[in-house]
Amino acid sequence: MKARKSLRVIVPAGIGVASLGAALVTPSLASAQDPTLPVVSRVQLVQNMLSAKPTPFSGTLVVTSNLFGSVSSLASSALPGVTLPQGTATVNLWRGVKDQLRAQLLNSTSERDLYVNGPNAWLWDSSTMSAVHLIASGSQPTEDSVPKDYSPTKLDPAVIAKDLLANLSPYVNVSIGQNNYVGGQPVYDLQLQPLDSSSLVRTINIYVDANNWRVVGVDVISTSSSVPVLSSEFSTISFSTPSASVFSFTPPEGAKVTTKVLTFPERNSTATESPATLSKKQLGSQMTERFLSSKGAERPKLFGSGLTSVVVSAPGAFQSLQAEAGSKYRALFTQVFTSYQTPFGEGKVLSTPLFNVMVLPNGQIVAGAVTLNQLAIDATMGYQG
Repeated sequence: MKARKSLRVIVPAGIGVASLGAALVTPSLASAQDPTLPVVSRVQLVQNMLSAKPTPFSGTLVVTSNLFGSVSSLASSALPGVTLPQGTATVNLWRGVKDQLRAQLLNSTSERDLYVNGPNAWLWDSSTMSAVHLIASGSQPTEDSVPKDYSPTKLDPAVIAKDLLANLSPYVNVSIGQNNYVGGQPVYDLQLQPLDSSSLVRTINIYVDANNWRVVGVDVISTSSSVPVLSSEFSTISFSTPSASVFSFTPPEGAKVTTKVLTFPERNSTATESPATLSKKQLGSQMTERFLSSKGAERPKLFGSGLTSVVVSAPGAFQSLQAEAGSKYRALFTQVFTSYQTPFGEGKVLSTPLFNVMVLPNGQIVAGAVTLNQLAIDATMGYQG
């Protein structure tokens, strides 16, 4: 068996979109299914999708997650009130001309909205009757400038698809599946299938609108299920230009309004990162150190690449995680982790449809979207007795 290379990094670096050529070796014809669409090759479909210009639209985006499978109910029974990111969320999206964007998240009793209209952006929360007015100095507001809770456009399948292709192209086989309908639109199904059989991902489907090449849906199928474990698809979408009034917001009487002026680099600036981007990276680094490294220990190791990347922590990381969580959450660990015979003795595992976590007797955490057998192999290479 070919050894997997160990990299002393936390996450794999992004792969350029140009490397797609390695995965697109020969053309493949679209299946002549309902709807009947013009034949395109894999190369043509990917090129059309990546070069598609932003198009005005309005639609309802449905995001579904079954990432944790039965672990979600175990967590709830162990600790009432604890909820994992599981279930379905619905977001209404509008994109207009130039820098016009609106996203609306509704629940049974309230709504939250993001309005972007040129240099002005509004964040509205009806549950607290509060509004934040963001005024841009320099370039227009960006996704990085908006608080995480108000960034539903990151769930846009077009954004997800481009990220997937940019980062996974060397590690997947690209093909075209059966033509279909998504959101009432005829679509091509661009399929990504892992080259490494140890991956828990069976197929990633990217649904590309046949008329304007916009991605209108993405779903992930695991090897243990025939239904998506993750899905972001438009249930309805129209490519008519929304009215300008859709992007206009006036706080209702009695609302609490906060105004913030944000400074951004000009679009032709040589600056490469905004303060918001840097803060996210710093936060990610802190979380990695907190949960995967014990004090004074070396940084986690990464084995494999792409969809089969596996992280192996320093010894004692699991005990540190338990201590950090405190006694209140101890029952949660007992419920979601089960006993497992690791290559080094009795340990624990947590298994979900899309990722596995193995805990070694010395407290090292081995985690990845791969089979338990592959985790055991990488645990052997990263073990620190």
